[in-house]
Amino acid sequence: MGHRSIFILDVKGENIYAELKMPLKELQFVIPFDVTEQTENLLEDERRNQLSDYFLIHIRPKSLNGLDWKVEILDMLLEETEQESTGKYKELTLHLSMQPPSGESVRNFKLYYDAILHQVVTHKIFVNLRLDWQSGRIDDKELSLGLIELSIADNNIKPMQINLEEGSRWKGFVAMVCLGIGHIAEGIDHLLFLLVLLLPVTLKAEYGHWATFAGTRKSVWSIFKIVTAFTVGHSFSLL
Repeated sequence: MGHRSIFILDVKGENIYAELKMPLKELQFVIPFDVTEQTENLLEDERRNQLSDYFLIHIRPKSLNGLDWKVEILDMLLEETEQESTGKYKELTLHLSMQPPSGESVRNFKLYYDAILHQVVTHKIFVNLRLDWQSGRIDDKELSLGLIELSIADNNIKPMQINLEEGSRWKGFVAMVCLGIGHIAEGIDHLLFLLVLLLPVTLKAEYGHWATFAGTRKSVWSIFKIVTAFTVGHSFSLL
């Protein structure tokens, strides 16, 4: 198996933020200057601009009615990665913002993408979903949406139609709290801190000192409030 690109989608509000990773070796086939040997100069202004121009031509998300989205390249990075079949290699990572026209759905669209693939016909692009608050995906575990590749039958590169399940803010909130609960349960330091918070809640303060038992109802209600506040607060901190 050769090198491949990965197109990772993060759905946030009315935008999709994407992370696009591709091998420099195969990028070389479509770029007029050297990208594999003189990597230290690859992201200098002039070459960065040339790379941006190239990718903006080949990244074309569209609404289902054919309207073009606004695509912006936010950052470019050089990284080293590894595959079992090919060993270590360098790749270019792009961070993108993709915004649909006003009123168009961010959850249903067509992704036209053929960078490298328009020249290297064996290249493949794996498209994954990583974050999507409304569907409850907030834990960075990627979900495969499909593959962009050359269709041998008609020698065309077809767009990938993205259809994300309808969700809600409530579903996202529940997923966030569940993530927080799991994180707290796995960390002994979190449990000990929570225990310290709970130690005095069953006591009633008198004259600046802890005195008698505060009562079952009051104690249970206090424990519930502290545990809930701690869990929700910790969940938000993980986002």
